[in-house]
Amino acid sequence: MTEFSNSLDSLFPDERQRRVMTIYVREDSTEIEEVDGWESGVGWLAHPDEPGQRVSHAVLGDDGVWILDPIDGPGTDELIESVGDGEVAGVGVCSGFHTRDSEVFARRYGVEIHVPRWMKGVEESVDATVVRYEDEPGESGFGARKCAPFLDWTEAIIYREGDGTVYVPESLGTAPGYTVGKERLGPPPLRRLGPPRSQIEDLDVERLVFGHGEGVTDDPEEALRVCFDEARARLPRAMWEHGGDFLKAVVEVMRG
Repeated sequence: MTEFSNSLDSLFPDERQRRVMTIYVREDSTEIEEVDGWESGVGWLAHPDEPGQRVSHAVLGDDGVWILDPIDGPGTDELIESVGDGEVAGVGVCSGFHTRDSEVFARRYGVEIHVPRWMKGVEESVDATVVRYEDEPGESGFGARKCAPFLDWTEAIIYREGDGTVYVPESLGTAPGYTVGKERLGPPPLRRLGPPRSQIEDLDVERLVFGHGEGVTDDPEEALRVCFDEARARLPRAMWEHGGDFLKAVVEVMRG
């Protein structure tokens, strides 16, 4: 990882160049924006103006509130406490790239970080207890489906049958760089070769929420159909419009 970071520094030797290419804000959040609110869950943008639009969620499970892929900010505790009775059962890291502030929340609420058994990494990135699970975090009642597009890119698509909520951390989203044309949701450019159809198409979807961008609640199954049917055909346009930003995002993730 160090060698990779050094090579990136040689590509962008000027600190000002690296700031211009920023997709994800690394400073502490000064203001959050609530998104994706529903009866048993809520989401928030810790950095509302960042191009990467990283969204965190608190979702009610059978055993309490689960905090998924969180980034801290002023007012996050109040949002979490507004879900159910506010009793936190655990923190879920649902992508190998989404350790984010999971350690902060695990310590704050005195809970463990839950990670799918097959997901790469995480332990070396956090100073907190990590629990590995097979297909359900804790006793949440959530299902977790393996999604492993490339090498170190592994994520868990989380679904809650009770209200038809599906959470996709990386492979689908609505943030800039995901959609082209009139699409309401889409995959990042390289996932257009094989979007996560098999992990989602058999689910009864009432609500889609994402790790990047606001969720989709208006006929989400139709939005998924369009995405899955046309993703590959729209790859050239997606690469033309978003390829540069996608590369920037990859660079920032790998630099840490």
